[in-house]
Amino acid sequence: MVVLSAKRIIKICEMIEAFMKKILNQLLKFLLVIILAALVGAIVGAVDALFTQGVEEIASLNIHHVYIFTPFLPLAGLLIVFIYQKSGDKTRGGSSLIFKAARSKEDHVPLLIAPMVIIGTFLTHLFGGSSGKEGAGIQVGAAIGSNFGRLFKIDDLGQILLIVGISAAFSSLLGTPVAAIFFAAEITTIGLGKIKALLPSAIGSISAFIISHYLGFEKMSLGPIAIPEVSIFLLFKVAIIGFIFGLFGFLVVKAFSHSHAFFKRMIKNPYLRVFIFSIPLALLLIFWHDGRYSGLGTNLILASFNGSQVYWYDFLAKMGLTVITLAIGFKGGKLIPIFATGATLGAVIAPIFGFNPVFGAAIGVIALFASTTNSLIWPLFFGAEMFGYQYMPFFITVALISYLCNFDSSIYSQKKIDMVKMIEKNYIDPTLNEDIK
Repeated sequence: MVVLSAKRIIKICEMIEAFMKKILNQLLKFLLVIILAALVGAIVGAVDALFTQGVEEIASLNIHHVYIFTPFLPLAGLLIVFIYQKSGDKTRGGSSLIFKAARSKEDHVPLLIAPMVIIGTFLTHLFGGSSGKEGAGIQVGAAIGSNFGRLFKIDDLGQILLIVGISAAFSSLLGTPVAAIFFAAEITTIGLGKIKALLPSAIGSISAFIISHYLGFEKMSLGPIAIPEVSIFLLFKVAIIGFIFGLFGFLVVKAFSHSHAFFKRMIKNPYLRVFIFSIPLALLLIFWHDGRYSGLGTNLILASFNGSQVYWYDFLAKMGLTVITLAIGFKGGKLIPIFATGATLGAVIAPIFGFNPVFGAAIGVIALFASTTNSLIWPLFFGAEMFGYQYMPFFITVALISYLCNFDSSIYSQKKIDMVKMIEKNYIDPTLNEDIK
């Protein structure tokens, strides 16, 4: 009996030892992931802060010399296509490659994507293309995060740090660290298992925000917005605006998703395509209000919030020219032009509902972000961080309605299904998400 008891004690000790080793191993992995998330956030924050300053300086150069630079837009297009054609198939994947890597369908995002997309975006803005910056910045962040993940043999580390890189990039580019956390989670959602990336994303986002702030980057200051008194009737009018933006966002997504194929059908050769279509594009950008619709669209955003002239067609012009710019082969992003489009459309329709144009611009931005990205959580936090948490009742109303009225469409075409609607559909039919688990 004594021998048996001793054996049992030894067995129990061995089990406890094995358990403690497992716990310690998991703890060390957790700490490593946290440290790497902070490091990735700091590096991405620094790179994208410098990238942002470069884009803004280059865009400013074009704005002040639009008649000198924009006529050479077709030649810039040829150079961009040449760079991408010579880089190999994998680096041409862009955002689609990021989504594949997030779902383990690709090993990683090639680091070469970062310098290529930076050069392409700089050329696009120097010569007057209508484009954003965050698409390029997010690809840079994803590439950095993904390649850091290859340094250690930890399950899902590459995917987690890729999502961290996206959060860090968004935080650095737009100066909204909380929205950045949920942006990365929502646009890469393929299952609830990715929730484990939220804490590393939060650390990476805050790290990037601190570094970019230290390097001098500040989010846009859009001034005070008069707060209407909350009432059922007022929220009903805000809901109608949300419905309008939901339908408009659906049209925007369709324009982005079909434009590339449309231009490709017209001219198959990428060099000829970008050159031919850049000629009328350059003429429109030059002579339509002297470059008003070139670049990021920050001029339209500021006009919407400071009471400057906003034309009723600004939102159509900016979005249409951005769709063409990106579809024929130029680089940049979609979110900042969407920001400008939502602000100008909101400012135009606000007086119809008895709202101040500045208030209309604010809710227009949030509504169009929700509908065009098929997301709910990150647009709310973006609005709160950009304009103030006191506007949350209006943001929740307009974003929710816009989000529900966009026919499940998104500018991120590879996004399978968003986090909120995924939960809803799982209750209806658990097999709907089998292909994305």
